[in-house]
Amino acid sequence: MIARAALASCEEPFVDPNEVLQFHLRLSRETWDLVRLEKNPGLACDAQYTYQRASFRCGDTEPWIEIGVRHKRGDQRGIDAPEKPPLKLDFNRFDDSLRWPSAMGRLGFRKLTLNNGQSNLSGGVLPNLVAERVAWDLMREQAPFASRTAWAQLWVHFTDVQGNESIEYRGVYLVIEDLDRTAMRRRHGTSCGALLKTTVGRCREELEFDDGAPNDARTAYEAWFHDGAGAATDALQLDDLMRQEALRDVLGNAFDGPLGQQFNNYYRSEPRLGRSRLYPWDLDWLFAAFPLEIAPDTPLDRTCSPLGVKTRCLDSLRPTYAALACELTQSTLAPEHVLEVWNARDATIRPVLRLESDAVWAGEDPLDAALLGSYEATHQRMQSWIPQRIASVREALSCPSDCQASEQPCGVGGCVGKRTCADGAWSTCQVSSSVESCNGLDDDCDGVIDDGCSLDKEDCAKGVSTPRQNISSCGCSSLMGLAWPWIFFFRRCVRGSARRSAPR
Repeated sequence: MIARAALASCEEPFVDPNEVLQFHLRLSRETWDLVRLEKNPGLACDAQYTYQRASFRCGDTEPWIEIGVRHKRGDQRGIDAPEKPPLKLDFNRFDDSLRWPSAMGRLGFRKLTLNNGQSNLSGGVLPNLVAERVAWDLMREQAPFASRTAWAQLWVHFTDVQGNESIEYRGVYLVIEDLDRTAMRRRHGTSCGALLKTTVGRCREELEFDDGAPNDARTAYEAWFHDGAGAATDALQLDDLMRQEALRDVLGNAFDGPLGQQFNNYYRSEPRLGRSRLYPWDLDWLFAAFPLEIAPDTPLDRTCSPLGVKTRCLDSLRPTYAALACELTQSTLAPEHVLEVWNARDATIRPVLRLESDAVWAGEDPLDAALLGSYEATHQRMQSWIPQRIASVREALSCPSDCQASEQPCGVGGCVGKRTCADGAWSTCQVSSSVESCNGLDDDCDGVIDDGCSLDKEDCAKGVSTPRQNISSCGCSSLMGLAWPWIFFFRRCVRGSARRSAPR
């Protein structure tokens, strides 16, 4: 009997970082082999692995649902672990109305990524499992709108033509929320605006997810980006972007982001804000996991994409960028905090990692520190690498040894606050939050405007919008972005029902 970690709720899969989901796939062994052994589809921009039919459930009581599953793209992720391939789960591949979990209704997830703990380069035994999870956890402290993550143990149920079933364990995966139109509604109450995903440089913006009608936010961004007129702050959520990239930079890989290569991000125009925002997408190279293992004193990256040339690399913005990086090293990226998060995530999954030894790794033990590139070797290395890296960055940026003022402005989520200087170090950011209401503001300071808002029949009759657990689509309007926040929803109430002011 395979041991299980603390059980996470299937109805709220991303709530508790110290619990683990239990995922099950049911398919024939032949179909599983098609998933795990399919050859790399090549470098064409539209190339991807083939979806196969499978049944899925979370936990032991959910009903099985039919989904699509395929090998996830990544140059080397599946080579070292053919029994544990990185996966993409597509819940509405064969039924457009299907979402998971069902308790979330239309706001349930359409796709999830399951990363297998390997680096995007060959080698090692789970060197990236905790590193990638911690990178996302820290990123969400600075960018609360970024993808959420969770742990999941995976069991594969093999069926034969006689209906017999055998179950095999496939280890612990990192589950990453995909960002799409539904994810935007979960965050912002509306899916209005363009949503683009950029991948490798040769395929920039080849994937367009639910691209909306032109709007002022996108027009302002494109005019600034292509013509260079005006300040970035007029077209872009610049502070968000600079914080994301400073975090990447400090943790060892700013090149793998929008200011270094102008990919590995989602772009979305924000009609209500009148500006565009970049959402992080790929953080698997942070902490320079095996086999990269860069030295902690490796210089900060200064590669600049066309977007970087207009932001981080501008002489006028370099001091701001450096100040943000210095600030991070005393808050989200303070060594003691990073290690606290790292060790907490390790404590959650360590008890079950050895179970993968025979099932996935042909007897190699992820917890063997003497094994090159093992989970344990990476864990032990990070205990010294993290403080050394932070110290090196602070020295390179000439960060002040202590705070130089009594207080300074700061932000949490969408709220502005302040932090104070005490005993030579900055306090955490203090903001005044309140219960979220549907007013076009981020009242609870979680980085999401009007999260949990809907306009149901009763509210529509009253002309108000109030928080609801299940969010309905918010209306799009050409007025959005022009008069925000005074006009943030333009809707009509027709016979007691909320109607969108523009087609989806």
